[in-house]
Amino acid sequence: MQVELQHPTALSAKKEGLVRLLIDRSPDPLWHFKIAMRHDWRLGPEGAAVPTTDSMESLALFKHRDPEADVEVMGYVLPAEVDPADWLEVSLADQGKTVVSRKPVRLLAGVVGDVVATWDVEGEPFAGRFFASKWGPRLFVLALRARAADYPRFADDFFASIATFEAVDDSLGLFAERVNFVAQQAPLPWKTAVPISWRIEEEEPSADGGERGAAFQARQKPLEGDERDFYGQLSFAVLERGLAERARDAANGYFRAVRDNGIVVGPHDFEEETPPKGFEHAWLATAPATHAGSSGVLFCRVLLHPRCWVVGGVLCPTRDADPMAWMRSKRALDIATYTLELSP
Repeated sequence: MQVELQHPTALSAKKEGLVRLLIDRSPDPLWHFKIAMRHDWRLGPEGAAVPTTDSMESLALFKHRDPEADVEVMGYVLPAEVDPADWLEVSLADQGKTVVSRKPVRLLAGVVGDVVATWDVEGEPFAGRFFASKWGPRLFVLALRARAADYPRFADDFFASIATFEAVDDSLGLFAERVNFVAQQAPLPWKTAVPISWRIEEEEPSADGGERGAAFQARQKPLEGDERDFYGQLSFAVLERGLAERARDAANGYFRAVRDNGIVVGPHDFEEETPPKGFEHAWLATAPATHAGSSGVLFCRVLLHPRCWVVGGVLCPTRDADPMAWMRSKRALDIATYTLELSP
Protein backbone atom coordinates (compact mmCIF):
# COMPACT_ATOMS: atom_id res chain seq x y z
CA MET A 1 0.00 0.00 0.00
CA GLN A 2 1.40 3.41 -1.05
CA VAL A 3 1.31 5.92 1.83
CA GLU A 4 1.26 9.65 1.14
CA LEU A 5 4.04 11.28 3.16
CA GLN A 6 2.72 14.75 3.91
CA HIS A 7 5.09 17.66 4.42
CA PRO A 8 2.81 20.33 5.97
CA THR A 9 4.02 23.92 6.32
CA ALA A 10 0.93 25.52 7.84
CA LEU A 11 -0.76 24.98 11.18
CA SER A 12 -4.04 23.10 10.98
CA ALA A 13 -7.22 24.35 12.60
CA LYS A 14 -7.00 21.63 15.28
CA LYS A 15 -4.80 23.08 18.02
CA GLU A 16 -6.44 21.65 21.12
CA GLY A 17 -4.33 19.31 23.19
CA LEU A 18 -1.03 21.08 22.54
CA VAL A 19 1.04 21.65 25.66
CA ARG A 20 3.78 24.28 25.73
CA LEU A 21 6.90 22.87 27.42
CA LEU A 22 10.18 24.26 28.71
CA ILE A 23 12.94 21.65 28.39
CA ASP A 24 15.83 22.59 30.68
CA ARG A 25 17.48 19.28 31.55
CA SER A 26 20.87 20.10 30.08
CA PRO A 27 23.27 21.52 32.67
CA ASP A 28 24.21 24.17 30.11
CA PRO A 29 21.36 26.72 29.79
CA LEU A 30 22.39 27.43 26.20
CA TRP A 31 20.66 24.16 25.30
CA HIS A 32 17.35 24.91 27.02
CA PHE A 33 14.42 25.27 24.64
CA LYS A 34 10.64 25.58 24.36
CA ILE A 35 8.41 23.33 22.29
CA ALA A 36 4.73 22.38 22.05
CA MET A 37 3.72 18.71 22.11
CA ARG A 38 0.34 17.04 22.18
CA HIS A 39 -0.66 15.69 25.58
CA ASP A 40 -0.48 12.01 24.59
CA TRP A 41 3.33 12.08 24.11
CA ARG A 42 5.50 11.08 27.07
CA LEU A 43 8.90 12.60 27.79
CA GLY A 44 11.66 10.09 28.51
CA PRO A 45 14.63 10.55 30.88
CA GLU A 46 17.10 11.70 28.18
CA GLY A 47 18.47 15.23 27.95
CA ALA A 48 21.09 15.67 30.68
CA ALA A 49 24.09 15.76 28.31
CA VAL A 50 25.85 18.79 26.80
CA PRO A 51 26.43 18.68 23.01
CA THR A 52 29.93 19.39 21.69
CA THR A 53 31.72 19.59 18.33
CA ASP A 54 32.60 15.91 18.80
CA SER A 55 29.25 14.59 19.94
CA MET A 56 25.62 15.12 19.02
CA GLU A 57 23.46 14.65 22.12
CA SER A 58 19.79 13.99 22.77
CA LEU A 59 18.16 16.93 24.55
CA ALA A 60 14.69 15.36 24.79
CA LEU A 61 12.98 12.19 23.58
CA PHE A 62 9.19 11.98 23.43
CA LYS A 63 7.43 8.64 22.90
CA HIS A 64 3.98 7.82 21.56
CA ARG A 65 2.65 4.33 22.37
CA ASP A 66 -0.24 3.47 20.08
CA PRO A 67 0.86 3.63 17.36
CA GLU A 68 4.53 3.73 18.26
CA ALA A 69 6.51 6.82 17.22
CA ASP A 70 9.09 9.16 18.68
CA VAL A 71 10.03 12.79 18.49
CA GLU A 72 13.59 13.67 19.46
CA VAL A 73 15.36 17.01 19.86
CA MET A 74 19.13 16.77 19.44
CA GLY A 75 21.95 19.27 19.71
CA TYR A 76 25.38 19.66 18.13
CA VAL A 77 28.04 22.39 18.25
CA LEU A 78 29.10 23.34 14.74
CA PRO A 79 32.89 23.60 14.30
CA ALA A 80 32.42 26.16 11.51
CA GLU A 81 29.72 28.14 9.76
CA VAL A 82 27.57 25.94 7.48
CA ASP A 83 23.95 25.78 6.37
CA PRO A 84 21.77 23.59 8.62
CA ALA A 85 20.12 22.23 5.45
CA ASP A 86 23.44 20.98 4.08
CA TRP A 87 24.45 19.47 7.41
CA LEU A 88 21.11 17.67 7.65
CA GLU A 89 21.33 16.21 4.14
CA VAL A 90 24.85 14.90 4.75
CA SER A 91 23.84 13.42 8.10
CA LEU A 92 20.78 11.63 6.73
CA ALA A 93 22.78 10.25 3.79
CA ASP A 94 25.33 8.86 6.26
CA GLN A 95 22.46 7.14 8.10
CA GLY A 96 21.20 5.51 4.90
CA LYS A 97 17.97 7.52 4.80
CA THR A 98 16.41 8.59 1.50
CA VAL A 99 15.08 12.14 1.27
CA VAL A 100 11.75 12.25 -0.59
CA SER A 101 10.73 15.88 0.05
CA ARG A 102 12.68 19.08 0.77
CA LYS A 103 11.37 22.45 1.93
CA PRO A 104 14.42 24.55 2.85
CA VAL A 105 14.00 28.14 4.06
CA ARG A 106 16.73 30.71 3.45
CA LEU A 107 17.51 32.97 6.41
CA LEU A 108 20.52 35.22 6.95
CA ALA A 109 21.58 32.86 9.76
CA GLY A 110 21.64 29.96 7.27
CA VAL A 111 19.35 27.82 5.15
CA VAL A 112 17.04 25.90 7.49
CA GLY A 113 16.81 22.20 6.69
CA ASP A 114 13.36 20.59 6.51
CA VAL A 115 12.99 17.20 4.85
CA VAL A 116 10.84 14.08 4.82
CA ALA A 117 12.86 10.88 4.53
CA THR A 118 12.30 7.12 4.40
CA TRP A 119 14.31 4.09 5.49
CA ASP A 120 13.84 0.43 6.38
CA VAL A 121 14.24 -1.30 9.73
CA GLU A 122 14.57 -5.07 9.32
CA GLY A 123 12.63 -4.86 6.06
CA GLU A 124 9.84 -2.69 7.47
CA PRO A 125 9.37 0.78 5.92
CA PHE A 126 9.76 3.80 8.20
CA ALA A 127 9.31 7.49 7.50
CA GLY A 128 10.10 10.70 9.31
CA ARG A 129 10.48 14.44 9.12
CA PHE A 130 13.75 16.08 10.09
CA PHE A 131 14.20 19.78 10.82
CA ALA A 132 17.54 21.52 11.44
CA SER A 133 18.04 25.13 12.52
CA LYS A 134 21.01 27.07 13.82
CA TRP A 135 21.22 29.50 16.75
CA GLY A 136 24.77 30.86 16.67
CA PRO A 137 27.07 27.79 16.82
CA ARG A 138 24.26 25.59 18.18
CA LEU A 139 22.59 23.23 15.74
CA PHE A 140 19.21 21.92 16.87
CA VAL A 141 17.73 18.93 15.04
CA LEU A 142 14.08 17.90 15.52
CA ALA A 143 13.17 14.42 14.31
CA LEU A 144 9.86 12.59 13.96
CA ARG A 145 10.27 8.84 13.36
CA ALA A 146 7.43 6.38 12.77
CA ARG A 147 6.42 3.42 10.68
CA ALA A 148 5.59 4.68 7.22
CA ALA A 149 1.94 3.62 7.56
CA ASP A 150 1.62 5.65 10.79
CA TYR A 151 3.51 8.74 9.67
CA PRO A 152 0.44 10.64 8.31
CA ARG A 153 -1.17 10.54 11.75
CA PHE A 154 1.65 12.59 13.25
CA ALA A 155 2.57 14.92 10.36
CA ASP A 156 0.42 17.92 11.39
CA ASP A 157 1.26 17.64 15.09
CA PHE A 158 4.97 17.53 14.37
CA PHE A 159 4.77 20.68 12.28
CA ALA A 160 3.15 22.37 15.29
CA SER A 161 6.17 21.29 17.33
CA ILE A 162 8.53 22.72 14.70
CA ALA A 163 6.59 25.98 14.51
CA THR A 164 6.70 26.48 18.28
CA PHE A 165 10.33 25.45 18.83
CA GLU A 166 12.72 28.13 20.08
CA ALA A 167 15.98 28.27 21.98
CA VAL A 168 15.60 30.09 25.29
CA ASP A 169 18.94 31.90 24.88
CA ASP A 170 19.10 33.86 21.64
CA SER A 171 22.22 35.89 22.48
CA LEU A 172 24.89 34.17 20.35
CA GLY A 173 24.26 36.00 17.09
CA LEU A 174 23.58 34.73 13.58
CA PHE A 175 26.69 32.74 12.78
CA ALA A 176 28.57 29.76 14.19
CA GLU A 177 31.81 31.73 14.06
CA ARG A 178 32.92 35.34 14.01
CA VAL A 179 33.34 37.16 10.71
CA ASN A 180 35.91 39.52 9.24
CA PHE A 181 34.90 42.40 7.01
CA VAL A 182 36.33 43.45 3.67
CA ALA A 183 35.73 47.03 2.53
CA GLN A 184 36.61 48.62 -0.82
CA GLN A 185 35.87 51.90 -2.60
CA ALA A 186 35.48 50.85 -6.24
CA PRO A 187 33.35 51.10 -8.23
CA LEU A 188 31.43 52.48 -5.21
CA PRO A 189 32.01 52.05 -1.47
CA TRP A 190 31.06 48.52 -0.33
CA LYS A 191 31.60 46.15 2.58
CA THR A 192 30.97 42.44 3.06
CA ALA A 193 31.63 39.69 5.61
CA VAL A 194 33.67 36.48 5.46
CA PRO A 195 33.78 33.78 8.19
CA ILE A 196 36.90 34.09 10.32
CA SER A 197 37.96 30.55 9.35
CA TRP A 198 38.83 31.91 5.88
CA ARG A 199 42.12 33.69 5.15
CA ILE A 200 41.41 36.90 3.23
CA GLU A 201 43.77 38.01 0.45
CA GLU A 202 42.85 41.45 -0.85
CA GLU A 203 43.84 42.23 -4.42
CA GLU A 204 45.98 45.21 -5.38
CA PRO A 205 44.26 47.89 -7.49
CA SER A 206 44.93 47.66 -11.22
CA ALA A 207 47.28 50.07 -13.01
CA ASP A 208 44.39 52.33 -14.03
CA GLY A 209 43.47 52.87 -10.39
CA GLY A 210 40.87 50.14 -10.25
CA GLU A 211 38.00 52.61 -10.52
CA ARG A 212 35.84 50.13 -12.43
CA GLY A 213 35.91 47.38 -9.82
CA ALA A 214 37.54 45.84 -6.77
CA ALA A 215 38.00 42.25 -5.63
CA PHE A 216 39.42 39.94 -2.99
CA GLN A 217 40.20 36.25 -2.56
CA ALA A 218 39.82 34.05 0.53
CA ARG A 219 41.07 30.57 1.31
CA GLN A 220 39.43 28.13 3.67
CA LYS A 221 41.58 27.29 6.69
CA PRO A 222 41.58 23.58 7.65
CA LEU A 223 39.79 22.64 10.85
CA GLU A 224 41.67 20.89 13.62
CA GLY A 225 42.58 17.38 12.45
CA ASP A 226 42.08 18.12 8.73
CA GLU A 227 44.90 16.87 6.56
CA ARG A 228 43.65 17.36 3.00
CA ASP A 229 45.49 19.34 0.34
CA PHE A 230 42.45 21.06 -1.15
CA TYR A 231 39.91 23.24 0.61
CA GLY A 232 37.58 26.00 -0.54
CA GLN A 233 38.82 29.02 -2.51
CA LEU A 234 36.54 32.06 -2.63
CA SER A 235 36.70 34.92 -5.14
CA PHE A 236 34.57 38.04 -4.86
CA ALA A 237 34.33 41.16 -7.03
CA VAL A 238 32.16 44.25 -7.37
CA LEU A 239 32.24 45.66 -10.91
CA GLU A 240 30.93 48.74 -12.64
CA ARG A 241 27.58 48.00 -14.25
CA GLY A 242 28.71 49.13 -17.70
CA LEU A 243 31.33 46.37 -17.87
CA ALA A 244 28.80 43.67 -18.78
CA GLU A 245 25.40 43.17 -20.35
CA ARG A 246 24.58 39.69 -19.04
CA ALA A 247 25.34 37.61 -15.96
CA ARG A 248 27.58 35.28 -17.93
CA ASP A 249 29.56 38.25 -19.27
CA ALA A 250 30.03 39.62 -15.76
CA ALA A 251 31.33 36.24 -14.59
CA ASN A 252 33.72 35.72 -17.51
CA GLY A 253 36.67 37.17 -15.63
CA TYR A 254 36.19 34.71 -12.77
CA PHE A 255 35.86 31.69 -15.05
CA ARG A 256 38.86 32.81 -17.08
CA ALA A 257 41.00 33.07 -13.93
CA VAL A 258 39.89 29.60 -12.82
CA ARG A 259 40.80 28.10 -16.19
CA ASP A 260 44.14 29.96 -16.23
CA ASN A 261 45.02 27.99 -13.09
CA GLY A 262 44.66 24.71 -14.96
CA ILE A 263 41.14 23.89 -13.75
CA VAL A 264 38.72 22.40 -16.25
CA VAL A 265 35.19 23.67 -15.69
CA GLY A 266 32.33 21.46 -16.88
CA PRO A 267 29.06 22.52 -18.51
CA HIS A 268 26.86 24.86 -16.51
CA ASP A 269 23.95 27.27 -16.78
CA PHE A 270 23.10 30.36 -14.76
CA GLU A 271 19.73 29.83 -13.11
CA GLU A 272 17.83 32.81 -11.76
CA GLU A 273 17.15 32.87 -8.02
CA THR A 274 15.56 35.31 -5.57
CA PRO A 275 17.83 38.36 -5.29
CA PRO A 276 18.86 39.96 -1.99
CA LYS A 277 17.07 43.15 -0.99
CA GLY A 278 18.06 46.09 -3.17
CA PHE A 279 19.22 43.97 -6.13
CA GLU A 280 17.37 43.57 -9.42
CA HIS A 281 18.37 40.00 -10.25
CA ALA A 282 20.45 37.10 -9.00
CA TRP A 283 21.78 34.00 -10.77
CA LEU A 284 23.62 30.90 -9.58
CA ALA A 285 25.69 28.47 -11.65
CA THR A 286 26.99 25.11 -10.41
CA ALA A 287 29.61 23.24 -12.41
CA PRO A 288 31.87 20.21 -12.04
CA ALA A 289 35.54 21.10 -11.95
CA THR A 290 38.68 18.98 -12.30
CA HIS A 291 42.37 19.65 -11.74
CA ALA A 292 45.21 17.17 -12.23
CA GLY A 293 42.75 14.29 -12.00
CA SER A 294 41.02 15.55 -8.83
CA SER A 295 37.31 16.36 -8.91
CA GLY A 296 35.69 19.39 -7.36
CA VAL A 297 32.72 21.67 -7.78
CA LEU A 298 32.40 25.34 -8.62
CA PHE A 299 29.60 27.66 -7.47
CA CYS A 300 29.24 31.13 -8.99
CA ARG A 301 26.64 33.70 -7.97
CA VAL A 302 26.06 36.90 -9.94
CA LEU A 303 24.00 39.80 -8.59
CA LEU A 304 22.75 42.75 -10.62
CA HIS A 305 22.36 46.10 -8.85
CA PRO A 306 21.24 49.36 -10.48
CA ARG A 307 24.83 50.62 -10.13
CA CYS A 308 27.04 47.50 -10.28
CA TRP A 309 27.56 43.80 -10.87
CA VAL A 310 28.60 41.47 -8.05
CA VAL A 311 30.38 38.20 -8.86
CA GLY A 312 31.14 35.65 -6.15
CA GLY A 313 32.62 32.26 -6.88
CA VAL A 314 33.88 29.39 -4.78
CA LEU A 315 35.83 26.32 -5.84
CA CYS A 316 35.79 23.38 -3.42
CA PRO A 317 35.86 19.58 -3.06
CA THR A 318 32.72 17.65 -3.91
CA ARG A 319 30.28 16.75 -1.17
CA ASP A 320 31.30 13.10 -1.34
CA ALA A 321 35.02 13.87 -1.15
CA ASP A 322 34.89 16.31 1.79
CA PRO A 323 31.41 17.13 3.12
CA MET A 324 32.58 19.75 5.64
CA ALA A 325 34.77 21.65 3.18
CA TRP A 326 31.88 21.59 0.69
CA MET A 327 29.39 22.87 3.27
CA ARG A 328 31.73 25.61 4.50
CA SER A 329 32.41 26.76 0.95
CA LYS A 330 28.75 27.08 -0.03
CA ARG A 331 28.05 28.98 3.16
CA ALA A 332 30.98 31.38 2.74
CA LEU A 333 29.68 32.30 -0.71
CA ASP A 334 26.22 32.93 0.73
CA ILE A 335 27.57 35.13 3.54
CA ALA A 336 29.76 37.18 1.20
CA THR A 337 26.93 37.81 -1.25
CA TYR A 338 24.04 38.24 1.21
CA THR A 339 25.80 40.48 3.77
CA LEU A 340 27.12 42.84 1.08
CA GLU A 341 26.42 46.48 1.87
CA LEU A 342 26.65 49.16 -0.82
CA SER A 343 26.85 52.83 0.06
CA PRO A 344 23.83 54.85 -1.06
